[in-house]
Amino acid sequence: MKKSVLFLLVSSMLLFCQSAKAGVLQAPECAAAIQGDTTESAQKGYFDEILKSAVWLNCCSLEEQQKALNLPDSLLSAMTTEQLFDLCLQYPLNSIYTAYNDPNAGIKVVFDGFNGFSELVSRRDYGAPVLQKYADLSAKLNESALLSTLDFVEANSKLEFIELLVVNKFLPELSEGKYATQFLKLAGENALSSKTARKSLDALIRYLREHLKQ
Repeated sequence: MKKSVLFLLVSSMLLFCQSAKAGVLQAPECAAAIQGDTTESAQKGYFDEILKSAVWLNCCSLEEQQKALNLPDSLLSAMTTEQLFDLCLQYPLNSIYTAYNDPNAGIKVVFDGFNGFSELVSRRDYGAPVLQKYADLSAKLNESALLSTLDFVEANSKLEFIELLVVNKFLPELSEGKYATQFLKLAGENALSSKTARKSLDALIRYLREHLKQ
């Protein structure tokens, strides 16, 4: 069950207001936003363009928002796996899992609703880039004295999101595949040094320890 329908409505309205202030683009411009430029800043710009588009402004439901944010096939095939996962972490609807009493149910809605995730797990080489991103975010968070509050919250949220994906077996290369042991090692280090407690981290460590015993 959702904690509150109001949360989703407010979130949608905020995105709508941001988009309206920025002006309206035509839909074809959205798909072209990062063609030939797959840097992290360009990836963020891709979704920014979607949120300013006529397509987004006409969305009236979560399903329509998900459809508007799906990536075109030409872009999916052009990106490396590392670039694709970076873009998945920028997906504007990632945070809606927090509107659910059970975040595991919410994370399934997010994962099932975005074609970037299905493309990611269809690739045989996604394990290493995801593991590296988790390591980089962990290092960034542990240097929190150098981070702004906004950067700290963003890094912590992305770590929680990755942990929930792994616990729920959406990334089997890390939950039960050849990267599981390395992921557990990183998670254990995070538990010892992290500046903030995350229930998702505790759940991840319990899951991986139990799985690796088998």
